[in-house]
Amino acid sequence: MTLATHKTPSAKVPYDDRHKWKLEIFHKGVVPDVLDCFPSIKLGLEVAYGNNIVKAGAQIPRNETVKVPTLKITNADSEDSSKYTIIMDDPDLFVKNDPTGHVRHWLQTGLAASSDGVLESTEKPVTPYLECAPGPGPAHRYVFILCREPSSSSYTSSLRDKYSSKSNTHDLKDRMGFYSQKFIDDEGLTVVGCTFMLVGTNASALADNLTLGAQALAHKVTGQ
Repeated sequence: MTLATHKTPSAKVPYDDRHKWKLEIFHKGVVPDVLDCFPSIKLGLEVAYGNNIVKAGAQIPRNETVKVPTLKITNADSEDSSKYTIIMDDPDLFVKNDPTGHVRHWLQTGLAASSDGVLESTEKPVTPYLECAPGPGPAHRYVFILCREPSSSSYTSSLRDKYSSKSNTHDLKDRMGFYSQKFIDDEGLTVVGCTFMLVGTNASALADNLTLGAQALAHKVTGQ
Protein backbone atom coordinates (compact mmCIF):
# COMPACT_ATOMS: atom_id res chain seq x y z
CA MET A 1 0.00 0.00 0.00
CA THR A 2 1.32 3.46 -0.87
CA LEU A 3 1.12 5.89 2.00
CA ALA A 4 -0.14 9.38 1.38
CA THR A 5 2.42 12.15 1.29
CA HIS A 6 2.73 13.87 4.64
CA LYS A 7 2.33 17.62 4.48
CA THR A 8 4.01 20.02 6.84
CA PRO A 9 1.50 20.71 9.63
CA SER A 10 0.46 24.23 10.52
CA ALA A 11 0.47 25.54 14.08
CA LYS A 12 -1.19 23.20 16.56
CA VAL A 13 -2.27 20.81 13.79
CA PRO A 14 -0.73 17.36 14.19
CA TYR A 15 -1.22 16.20 10.60
CA ASP A 16 -2.23 17.50 7.23
CA ASP A 17 -5.72 18.42 8.41
CA ARG A 18 -6.96 18.57 11.99
CA HIS A 19 -10.53 17.75 10.99
CA LYS A 20 -9.49 14.56 9.19
CA TRP A 21 -7.26 13.62 12.12
CA LYS A 22 -10.14 13.99 14.59
CA LEU A 23 -12.43 11.98 12.32
CA GLU A 24 -9.92 9.13 12.18
CA ILE A 25 -9.37 9.22 15.94
CA PHE A 26 -13.15 9.14 16.48
CA HIS A 27 -14.21 6.67 13.77
CA LYS A 28 -11.49 4.16 14.67
CA GLY A 29 -12.35 4.46 18.36
CA VAL A 30 -8.99 5.67 19.65
CA VAL A 31 -11.21 8.00 21.67
CA PRO A 32 -12.60 6.61 23.95
CA ASP A 33 -10.88 3.18 23.79
CA VAL A 34 -7.36 4.47 24.45
CA LEU A 35 -7.80 8.11 25.46
CA ASP A 36 -10.85 9.38 27.31
CA CYS A 37 -11.19 12.50 25.19
CA PHE A 38 -9.54 14.35 22.34
CA PRO A 39 -6.18 15.61 23.58
CA SER A 40 -5.40 19.29 23.29
CA ILE A 41 -2.63 18.68 20.80
CA LYS A 42 0.22 21.17 20.89
CA LEU A 43 2.78 19.45 18.67
CA GLY A 44 2.85 17.62 15.38
CA LEU A 45 4.03 14.06 16.03
CA GLU A 46 5.63 12.31 13.08
CA VAL A 47 6.22 8.56 13.34
CA ALA A 48 8.19 7.05 10.49
CA TYR A 49 9.15 3.50 9.56
CA GLY A 50 11.99 4.09 7.15
CA ASN A 51 10.65 6.48 4.52
CA ASN A 52 7.02 5.74 5.35
CA ILE A 53 5.44 8.32 7.61
CA VAL A 54 2.44 7.12 9.58
CA LYS A 55 -0.72 9.00 8.69
CA ALA A 56 -3.49 8.68 11.27
CA GLY A 57 -5.60 5.61 10.50
CA ALA A 58 -3.47 4.39 7.58
CA GLN A 59 -2.75 0.67 7.28
CA ILE A 60 0.96 -0.15 7.39
CA PRO A 61 2.40 -3.45 6.11
CA ARG A 62 3.37 -5.54 9.09
CA ASN A 63 6.89 -6.25 7.84
CA GLU A 64 7.64 -2.52 7.89
CA THR A 65 7.03 -2.31 11.64
CA VAL A 66 9.85 -4.63 12.69
CA LYS A 67 12.39 -1.93 13.52
CA VAL A 68 11.96 0.91 16.00
CA PRO A 69 10.38 3.90 14.24
CA THR A 70 11.90 7.36 14.23
CA LEU A 71 10.03 10.16 15.98
CA LYS A 72 9.90 13.83 15.12
CA ILE A 73 7.96 16.80 16.42
CA THR A 74 6.93 20.01 14.69
CA ASN A 75 5.65 23.31 16.06
CA ALA A 76 7.89 23.03 19.11
CA ASP A 77 9.21 26.17 20.75
CA SER A 78 12.94 26.35 19.97
CA GLU A 79 13.55 27.47 23.56
CA ASP A 80 11.62 24.54 25.01
CA SER A 81 13.88 22.02 26.73
CA SER A 82 11.09 19.60 27.68
CA LYS A 83 11.65 15.88 27.93
CA TYR A 84 9.05 13.55 26.48
CA THR A 85 7.74 10.02 26.89
CA ILE A 86 6.37 7.96 24.00
CA ILE A 87 3.74 5.28 24.61
CA MET A 88 2.82 2.70 21.97
CA ASP A 89 -0.43 0.95 22.85
CA ASP A 90 -2.22 -1.97 21.16
CA PRO A 91 -5.79 -2.01 22.52
CA ASP A 92 -6.84 -5.00 20.39
CA LEU A 93 -4.92 -8.01 21.75
CA PHE A 94 -7.64 -10.68 21.44
CA VAL A 95 -10.64 -8.52 20.53
CA LYS A 96 -11.14 -4.84 19.78
CA ASN A 97 -10.64 -2.81 22.96
CA ASP A 98 -9.71 -5.98 24.82
CA PRO A 99 -11.39 -5.96 28.27
CA THR A 100 -8.36 -7.73 29.78
CA GLY A 101 -6.28 -4.67 29.01
CA HIS A 102 -4.06 -3.32 26.28
CA VAL A 103 -0.51 -4.29 25.30
CA ARG A 104 2.32 -1.87 26.05
CA HIS A 105 4.45 -2.19 22.92
CA TRP A 106 6.88 0.57 23.80
CA LEU A 107 7.54 2.94 26.66
CA GLN A 108 10.50 5.25 26.19
CA THR A 109 11.31 8.14 28.50
CA GLY A 110 13.82 10.97 28.32
CA LEU A 111 13.18 11.94 24.71
CA ALA A 112 14.58 15.31 23.72
CA ALA A 113 14.20 17.17 20.44
CA SER A 114 17.18 18.04 18.28
CA SER A 115 17.30 21.29 16.31
CA ASP A 116 15.36 19.63 13.48
CA GLY A 117 12.74 18.15 15.81
CA VAL A 118 13.97 14.55 15.83
CA LEU A 119 13.32 12.92 19.21
CA GLU A 120 16.08 10.84 20.73
CA SER A 121 16.87 9.49 24.17
CA THR A 122 20.07 8.34 25.84
CA GLU A 123 18.05 6.32 28.34
CA LYS A 124 17.33 2.63 28.16
CA PRO A 125 13.63 2.12 27.35
CA VAL A 126 11.36 1.30 30.27
CA THR A 127 9.66 -1.19 27.95
CA PRO A 128 11.63 -2.10 24.80
CA TYR A 129 9.94 -1.70 21.43
CA LEU A 130 7.98 -4.76 20.34
CA GLU A 131 7.17 -5.15 16.68
CA CYS A 132 3.54 -5.52 15.64
CA ALA A 133 2.36 -9.14 15.63
CA PRO A 134 -1.44 -9.06 15.32
CA GLY A 135 -3.31 -12.35 15.50
CA PRO A 136 -6.15 -13.51 13.23
CA GLY A 137 -9.01 -11.12 12.62
CA PRO A 138 -9.31 -7.41 11.85
CA ALA A 139 -6.26 -5.17 11.75
CA HIS A 140 -5.08 -3.97 15.14
CA ARG A 141 -4.80 -0.31 16.08
CA TYR A 142 -1.37 0.78 17.28
CA VAL A 143 -1.53 4.12 19.04
CA PHE A 144 1.44 6.42 19.62
CA ILE A 145 1.00 8.95 22.41
CA LEU A 146 3.62 11.61 23.11
CA CYS A 147 3.58 13.13 26.59
CA ARG A 148 5.52 15.90 28.25
CA GLU A 149 7.26 14.50 31.31
CA PRO A 150 6.98 15.87 34.84
CA SER A 151 10.01 17.55 36.36
CA SER A 152 10.44 14.89 39.05
CA SER A 153 13.94 13.42 39.08
CA SER A 154 12.52 10.04 40.15
CA TYR A 155 10.03 9.77 37.27
CA THR A 156 11.93 7.26 35.12
CA SER A 157 13.33 5.21 37.99
CA SER A 158 9.86 4.80 39.49
CA LEU A 159 8.58 3.54 36.13
CA ARG A 160 11.37 0.99 35.96
CA ASP A 161 10.24 -0.31 39.34
CA LYS A 162 6.58 -0.46 38.27
CA TYR A 163 7.24 -2.13 34.93
CA SER A 164 10.21 -4.31 35.79
CA SER A 165 10.50 -7.71 34.13
CA LYS A 166 12.32 -10.89 35.05
CA SER A 167 12.81 -11.59 31.36
CA ASN A 168 15.30 -9.57 29.37
CA THR A 169 12.82 -8.81 26.62
CA HIS A 170 9.69 -7.94 28.64
CA ASP A 171 7.48 -10.75 27.37
CA LEU A 172 3.80 -10.51 26.52
CA LYS A 173 2.56 -11.15 30.05
CA ASP A 174 4.69 -8.22 31.27
CA ARG A 175 3.11 -5.93 28.70
CA MET A 176 -0.55 -6.98 28.99
CA GLY A 177 -3.17 -5.31 31.16
CA PHE A 178 -1.92 -1.80 30.39
CA TYR A 179 -4.12 1.28 30.06
CA SER A 180 -2.55 4.40 28.57
CA GLN A 181 -5.11 6.81 30.00
CA LYS A 182 -4.64 5.46 33.53
CA PHE A 183 -0.87 5.63 33.11
CA ILE A 184 -1.08 9.24 31.93
CA ASP A 185 -3.35 10.20 34.82
CA ASP A 186 -1.32 8.36 37.45
CA GLU A 187 1.98 9.87 36.32
CA GLY A 188 0.66 13.39 35.83
CA LEU A 189 1.63 13.53 32.16
CA THR A 190 0.43 15.99 29.54
CA VAL A 191 -0.46 14.59 26.11
CA VAL A 192 1.10 16.79 23.44
CA GLY A 193 0.95 14.57 20.35
CA CYS A 194 -0.87 11.48 19.08
CA THR A 195 -1.23 9.34 15.98
CA PHE A 196 -2.09 5.74 15.18
CA MET A 197 -1.83 3.13 12.46
CA LEU A 198 -3.57 -0.09 11.52
CA VAL A 199 -1.58 -3.28 11.03
CA GLY A 200 -3.09 -6.49 9.71
CA THR A 201 -1.80 -10.00 10.17
CA ASN A 202 0.24 -12.16 7.82
CA ALA A 203 2.03 -15.50 8.09
CA SER A 204 5.05 -14.07 9.89
CA ALA A 205 2.85 -12.08 12.26
CA LEU A 206 0.87 -15.20 13.16
CA ALA A 207 4.09 -17.11 13.79
CA ASP A 208 5.46 -14.31 15.98
CA ASN A 209 2.14 -14.07 17.80
CA LEU A 210 2.30 -17.76 18.68
CA THR A 211 5.94 -17.42 19.72
CA LEU A 212 5.17 -14.48 22.00
CA GLY A 213 2.33 -16.39 23.65
CA ALA A 214 4.43 -19.51 24.13
CA GLN A 215 7.32 -17.48 25.53
CA ALA A 216 5.07 -15.71 28.03
CA LEU A 217 3.56 -19.02 29.13
CA ALA A 218 6.99 -20.61 29.56
CA HIS A 219 8.22 -17.66 31.61
CA LYS A 220 5.11 -17.81 33.79
CA VAL A 221 5.61 -21.53 34.46
CA THR A 222 9.28 -21.05 35.31
CA GLY A 223 8.67 -17.94 37.38
CA GLN A 224 10.42 -15.51 35.07
